[in-house]
Formats: sequence, structure tokens, C-alpha cells
Amino acid sequence: MTVGHNGDGARLVTGVTWDGTSLNSHHVATVNGRNHNSMWELKSPAVTTGNIVVTYSGNVRSCVGVMVFDNVDQTTPVDTAVETATVDAAGSISRSVTSESGDLVVDSLCVTDALGTLTSGATEGAGQTERYDLFIDATQDAIAAGSTEAGGASVTMSWTFTDTENASIIATNINGTSVVVPSMDSWNREAELPSLFAPAMIVSGSSVGTSVL
Repeated sequence: MTVGHNGDGARLVTGVTWDGTSLNSHHVATVNGRNHNSMWELKSPAVTTGNIVVTYSGNVRSCVGVMVFDNVDQTTPVDTAVETATVDAAGSISRSVTSESGDLVVDSLCVTDALGTLTSGATEGAGQTERYDLFIDATQDAIAAGSTEAGGASVTMSWTFTDTENASIIATNINGTSVVVPSMDSWNREAELPSLFAPAMIVSGSSVGTSVL
């Protein structure tokens, strides 16, 4: 299971739980003190229907996307994450990841702009499959998006978006025992607070199947 958090504000994620079990922080990227992008992971989560709970250090505007995967290596589920974090990214951002056939690359995108010039969500690059794309309204714009792409020797994850913004992308390789695939009953659980501020977010009703990361 991976959880991508993307927030616009000076608050940080202090913890993520699945059905009461804490996830591990896999990587954090920050741009300009306000663009916060983090990826969290949990190996072999409980097979149940429960809640993802994300807790923050204070009130924050944010989005969360959850993905669950089958056929994941339980000894080394994920490799070290890599990031690109850019102030005033000119409408696009990308990051290459070392991978191999049978693995799966997953990413987390965060784009923020307090000036309200973003007009839509982001567009994933060629070969990627969008898993969520959340857009907070223009009063304080932020995009949270995530995608996957089949493994290869080198996989480039990329996104395009409107205007020049602060942007960060985290990408990591998921190691497989066979071909890693999203668990289709639950891979796209997403939540957003488009106009509210809150110190915690709950993604409710997520259903996790068997043999997942």
C-alpha cells in the first residue's frame, strides 16, 4: 500500500495509519517551505475495509491518494525513492527511476500556487497510467496526482500542468515476485479538502484485497 500526501501550507504530516496500523514514511520532498509532497508505505496491510487517517502538525489544505498493489516482493517491497523539487517549474516536471521488467514504478506529484493561476489538474506522461488527479480550487491552488508505469531498465515519470509553479515529484520502484499490478478493487481511493482546513483527513471505505504491499 502506498499513500501519497500533497499539501499547500506550512504544516507537515505527522503520521498516517491504515485501520489503526502506522505506515512508514518512505520519502518527503519540500519546495519553498509550502509545497509538501510525501509518500508513505505499508507492507502486507490488514485485509479489511477501513480508513486511511492522515494527521498533520496543524490545519492544512491537502489531498491524499491511496494505491494498493498485488505480487509485491515482501523482503524488499520498495527501492529508495528519488525526487525532483523545483521552484517555478515551467509547466512540467519529471524524474527517472531505475527499475526492471516485472516491477512497477509509482509516483506522487504536488504542484502549488497561492496566486490562483492554476486552471486545471495535471496530465501524466506517455506510458503512465493516472491513478488519481485532485485539484484544489483557485483560492489557493494545489494539484495532487499519482500514477504508475510498468518497469524497465529506466522509467521516466513526468507530468505537465498549466503555468509556472512550485512543483515536486517523488518516484519509487516497487519490486515484484511476478508482474506487480494495482489491486483493482481499491487502487484508486482519493480524498480532497477543496475549501476546508483541518488537522486530519480520513479516506474512508478503502477495501484491501490479498497479497498486497
